[in-house]
Amino acid sequence: MKHTRRVKGITLFELFFDLILLLVFSALTFVAGCLLLYGSIPVPSEWANHLFAEKKAGGVHIQAEHFRLKLNGELQLAGVTVHSERIRQPIVEADNAALEYELWSDGALQFKATGLVVSNGTLHLPAVYAPDGKRTPILERMAFHLTPSAQLLRVDSFAAMHEDIRLRGTIEWPLGTLHAEPKS
Repeated sequence: MKHTRRVKGITLFELFFDLILLLVFSALTFVAGCLLLYGSIPVPSEWANHLFAEKKAGGVHIQAEHFRLKLNGELQLAGVTVHSERIRQPIVEADNAALEYELWSDGALQFKATGLVVSNGTLHLPAVYAPDGKRTPILERMAFHLTPSAQLLRVDSFAAMHEDIRLRGTIEWPLGTLHAEPKS
């Protein structure tokens, strides 16, 4: 009788272990299928938006309608909006953005953003600051490539339009000026 209970316990453990292996295999099959068919892995929007809201910098956070993770070091975002915690409506809207990343940084496995490419964006002047009290687009058809480093923030290939004025250029912004306190 003791031998029968032990066999039932081992059988139950084997079934549980087989179930775990089946679930892992199903998840890997889904990921492999997405990579083969679409070239990327879809990321749940609610989860990704929540993660971006937690990682906001300076009261500004990003939201998007769709996220796709590519294995070439890119997180593609579609329907992108940039929000400030002090302003209700988004201050920047863009059709697409690509967040470039590295998973292996400083000898450890960690997510590190290495660049951001934005295309077809619009920068809005919030109604609070507009002379007529209405939210107004300042720059339209905005596109740029942002690259952060330890010393400066570099914006390459910046292009945008405001009515009939076309803007193009590169911006290098030293990071020390962003965090410096005013001298009295």
